[in-house]
Amino acid sequence: MKKLWCLVLSLIMIVGITSPIVVYARTKSYQTHANLIQEGDYSCADISAQSISVDTNTLSEAENTIYQSLMECETFFNVAKYQIPLSEFNIIYSNVINNHPELFYVSSNISYTYLENPFPHASSVYPVYTMSQNEIASAKIDFDNELNRIISKTDNTMTDLQKALTVHDYICSLAIYPNIDNNNDKDVYHSAYGFVKDRKIVCAGYALIYSAVMNKLNIPCRYVISDKMSHAWNAIFIDNKWYNVDLTWDDTSYCSTNENDMSKFSHTNFLKSQSDFETNRGHYDIKYPAGIECTDATYDNAFWNNYISNIYTYKGDYYYIDLDKDNFLINIVKRDLNGNTTIINKNNYLCVYAKYSNGTFSPYGYMVKIDDIFYFTASDNTSSHLYCYDLLTNKEYKFKDFSVQNAVLGEIDGTLYYTLTNDNRNYKCLDRLEMFDNLYHATPTNQEYSPYIDTNRDGIINAKDYASIYFSQKNKQIIN
Repeated sequence: MKKLWCLVLSLIMIVGITSPIVVYARTKSYQTHANLIQEGDYSCADISAQSISVDTNTLSEAENTIYQSLMECETFFNVAKYQIPLSEFNIIYSNVINNHPELFYVSSNISYTYLENPFPHASSVYPVYTMSQNEIASAKIDFDNELNRIISKTDNTMTDLQKALTVHDYICSLAIYPNIDNNNDKDVYHSAYGFVKDRKIVCAGYALIYSAVMNKLNIPCRYVISDKMSHAWNAIFIDNKWYNVDLTWDDTSYCSTNENDMSKFSHTNFLKSQSDFETNRGHYDIKYPAGIECTDATYDNAFWNNYISNIYTYKGDYYYIDLDKDNFLINIVKRDLNGNTTIINKNNYLCVYAKYSNGTFSPYGYMVKIDDIFYFTASDNTSSHLYCYDLLTNKEYKFKDFSVQNAVLGEIDGTLYYTLTNDNRNYKCLDRLEMFDNLYHATPTNQEYSPYIDTNRDGIINAKDYASIYFSQKNKQIIN
């Protein structure tokens, strides 16, 4: 019996030594708010500049996990293996969203669990979304389509600077700064999606949509914050140097809130140094993301400072409307990358102009480009006139007369828009495809339209060309 008990005790000791000891880690939950610029939180400037103790490789992997999980709209995900200290998780989470405007549907509300050993660090993360899954899927499609639409305005003949300028002008031509106060401000106004949804964005929205497009073009672009100004803009990396770009102030310099003059905006806040921003543009308390300095002054006095309308790039050269104020004329100017300029129009276009309090002269003439044609207006003392310049044939045409002064032009997806200053700024849209259907089927055989140009360049002059011109015959007049 004594030997039997000894055997039993021995077996118990062996099992006790070899069996694993199970330890359950204790988790605790926590709720907080991320600091998101897309919700108008300008304290995110302090967040983006803070240093992180997590090593670079681990930080990159953690950021990628957060980003991919939010892109896939996961209801929860785990980051325990990265051992991110609790004091730093909110910084990292905020930075991921702030640096990826395509995450416009992620809320600042967040809850997560954390482990206490070996030190308090984040574990399971439970993000909150501002839309339903179906709404997010639909909004993502609209967002991607808009980015592709903007990018289609650029081409491989453009330098990075020219692409940045083209995108700047496109956004300024369409964006509307809403009239807001504490009672009607909306988070969507602060996000990149605000531009996609209904064109209404405030400064954060301008900065984020610009960043989204530039980054998709592989041109580094970040947001910049001034907490004291309650203002946001961009820093963009061109030719190995960082520059300030403030679309908000360029777009709203010459129009009021809830208005959009389409082709009327400034370029004085495009590619500027910090010194120029602080000395000449009125910016202060500037907080750049870590590692960014805007010290280069190459473009502080660039030619685009003087122009309040679209500046286009075509086959590597700039084109824009220039004012000859001594003779009350406007010209279409071609400018190459070396700064050499040529007036390309052969006819004189009488145009009055305004002088603003900042000393800038602005002609009552505007220009937009559709395909290979420049459409432009010139205004005399009583009326406006619409012309075009064909870049392929180098010919000029007169299209339409307006009975009011200062018709401002715009373009969306190949459709020409215009607004008249004494018409309550209501947009007049004449869609070429609709006009094609109506005119082509209504008058397929008669010659009432008297076509004069092969507008669509299919080798045949017919009603299709009249449809693409889309203005009534009595207002068409060849001038060259």
